[in-house]
Amino acid sequence: MKKILIASVMMMAFGSSAWAARGGGDSGIYLGLGLNYSTAKVDVTVAGGTPTEGKSSQTNTDLGLGYIFSSGLYLGVAMDSMSGESGGDKPKSSAMGLSLGYMGRGFLFHAHYFLSGSYDANDTTKWSSGSGIGVNLGYLFNVAGNFHLGGGIAYRSLEFKKLKANDVDVDDSSAKVTTTEPRLLFAFVF
Repeated sequence: MKKILIASVMMMAFGSSAWAARGGGDSGIYLGLGLNYSTAKVDVTVAGGTPTEGKSSQTNTDLGLGYIFSSGLYLGVAMDSMSGESGGDKPKSSAMGLSLGYMGRGFLFHAHYFLSGSYDANDTTKWSSGSGIGVNLGYLFNVAGNFHLGGGIAYRSLEFKKLKANDVDVDDSSAKVTTTEPRLLFAFVF
């Protein structure tokens, strides 16, 4: 993560001058961040018993780094992460993959193939060997110079094939996690 942050800062510092030298065309390096925060509260009463309350929160982050060609074709890499809290558990997940898409006139379409991923449901249940697909749809407004702001929707479908429960490998296990969520988008194009 530290290497990604250093590379991002260097691109922001040097990329803007390269963008200006090319005349600010439609092609360039794309660095994008998508964020979503959600909370849920569930009140349950079973067969007239004592009401039970459950609360959860979750933060989702997408990071995209790639190149936009003058035709609008986008090629890049994607990294997703999720962290949350639910009933004392702190689930978290991450996935990394490749992206192909289109960007033009403010519209954004990125299709992802995630090559690796992990999902920790809690301290004792950990899934790994994840792979799957994702799609980001959105619209970006140019706010100032290279900075863009917008909104979008992110779809993810990841399947995990290895389970470790209480530090023991569990054979013949799999889990599929599918989400569709709104995103607030921040982007730099150099």
